[in-house]
Amino acid sequence: MNELERLEPFSKRVYRYFWTFIAAWTLIVIALLLQDIYEIKDKTTEMVRKEALVHLNKDLATRLWAASHGGVYVPVTGKTPPNPFLSNVPDRDIKTPSGKSLTLMNPAYMLRQLMDDGADLYGVRGHITSLKFFREETAPDDWERDALITLESGAREASELVTMNGAPCFRIMRPLMTDESCLKCHGHQGYRLGDVRGGVSVSLPIMPYLAAQRNEIVAHSVSLAVLWLLGVMFIGFSVRGLSIHLRERGKAEDLLAVSEKRYSTVVENSLTGICIIQDGVIKFANTRAAEIYGYSKEEIIGIDSLALVPPEDRDFIKDIREKRMQRGDAPSEYEARGLRKDGKTIWVQRRNTLVEFDGRPAVLGNVLDVTALRRARDEAKAYAEELKRSNLELEQFAVVASHDLSEPLRKVRTFSDILKEKYHPLLDHQGKDYLERMQKAATRMQSMIDALLSLSRVTTKGQPFIHVHLTNSVQEALSNLEMLLQKTSGQVIVEDLPTIEGDPSQMIQLFQNLIGNSLKFHRTGEPPVIYVRAEMIQSHDYVPGGNSLPSHIIYVEDNGIGFDGEYLDRIFLPFERLHGRLEYEGTGMGLAICRKIVERHGGAITAKSAVGKGSTFIITLPAGKIPDQCACAATVGSPMEE
Repeated sequence: MNELERLEPFSKRVYRYFWTFIAAWTLIVIALLLQDIYEIKDKTTEMVRKEALVHLNKDLATRLWAASHGGVYVPVTGKTPPNPFLSNVPDRDIKTPSGKSLTLMNPAYMLRQLMDDGADLYGVRGHITSLKFFREETAPDDWERDALITLESGAREASELVTMNGAPCFRIMRPLMTDESCLKCHGHQGYRLGDVRGGVSVSLPIMPYLAAQRNEIVAHSVSLAVLWLLGVMFIGFSVRGLSIHLRERGKAEDLLAVSEKRYSTVVENSLTGICIIQDGVIKFANTRAAEIYGYSKEEIIGIDSLALVPPEDRDFIKDIREKRMQRGDAPSEYEARGLRKDGKTIWVQRRNTLVEFDGRPAVLGNVLDVTALRRARDEAKAYAEELKRSNLELEQFAVVASHDLSEPLRKVRTFSDILKEKYHPLLDHQGKDYLERMQKAATRMQSMIDALLSLSRVTTKGQPFIHVHLTNSVQEALSNLEMLLQKTSGQVIVEDLPTIEGDPSQMIQLFQNLIGNSLKFHRTGEPPVIYVRAEMIQSHDYVPGGNSLPSHIIYVEDNGIGFDGEYLDRIFLPFERLHGRLEYEGTGMGLAICRKIVERHGGAITAKSAVGKGSTFIITLPAGKIPDQCACAATVGSPMEE
């Protein structure tokens, strides 16, 4: 069977999976769209109903107010003639002392006028109606008649979306109960107190609501269409990537089996276990969480979570749990020891979040087995110690080698000086040039040897760590740079800096090198301006029984020539220069010494820069005591000692 024939079944399956995923994804998006449409329409209906109820309750409140006062007297007009149905009411018509005629408006009469005016002004039409009407304007229409029958059967409300005069509207009616004020006009109809005499209805045009509903549906449809398209693209890229990956492997059927096995392995052997702990008891755990502790999924659910912790660590874990449940200062992520079912101790990384489970507080825990990582970390630490020892030996070798090189170099310089002093007139022009070159080369080599010695002395001749106020260190460095400051007309602005545990001489050298670089690499015609400031950050590294580790960040910013960021890794290497010796003097060791000093103090140094926009050197130093500082040398060297 050739490769094409072997790939054909796989291709069919891949494309079948592809269309299956597309179909499933499409159904999901359609279901989401239908759900959104339903919720939008339901929300619109509720908004319309609430708006209609506002108008309806306003009408009922107005009628109740008028009824509580037995009606109101108003001037007799063509729009408001005396009500013939109140002819049996004493004092229906009265005259004021000035001779103005007034007539009594009963609550229903008054409310009808308000409803008519409201319909003309706002389009919201109210209506008082009854099945036993004796005025044509109170006669119910077909919808109101059905609603009144519903209300008389005991319903408290009737509402419906209907079409009126070719436009959609929402209609709602509530019953109008017979009270004392009603019997003045309707007592002859046989009503008694508490009877449903009729109803008050409101017809609310809903075209604006439907337009807003339509716009919202369109917006949701477009959003889901974009989401569907992105999902299709993701599925397409994923399936295509899988197909290409397995085609490159050769045998399609075998590779498909390998892929399925790998997928199953990833799912079943996930590095992250998830569990929910409530009242100290494990209420839920996934398969991986059970495997980490050596249990089956059925076994681990229901046991006390402290059973997964070694006895000597349980007080620590219990204290963290109590603080978290009380929403106190408890770490959300930390490493701790775990106890497997078989009694073995492991290391796990835990991340806990306070959640609600079955309506009560619980802890959602993510567990990662980091036993191997801890072992690798310990091995890396041992390797680092070995590397540290090797570096110390190399530094000691550099000191010895530099001393041995300095002696013959000193003779070369001495004899060249004698040659220049005694035989200079005897040399021709070319001989004088050779002599000058030899002296410059010897001087440059001596500078490089001195710089190499300074680099090695960072660790071999460092002072023991004490409290060092960095502001004082900067001031000492500026005193040493006084001549260069005057020469460049430079300005150094120093904010209040923190106090750290460190080597005072090396802190002076650190700032002297950095500020000296900023003064040296300034832009032509522009005096250098240098800012030195600091801030504190809080690290979130946490270990059982330990504390979080704060650090100080020191910034040295200048307005100099800057450098291209792609050279960031080079500038801290020994003897690395980004500019020629004719442009800027120096050995290329200043920043290498800075990095060595910072690393000795348990910190790190980096920089941000752009050509022509200045540079910012960023030093991170621990705020607390450094446990592994190399401050045990017996001799003390000054920061500029050669």
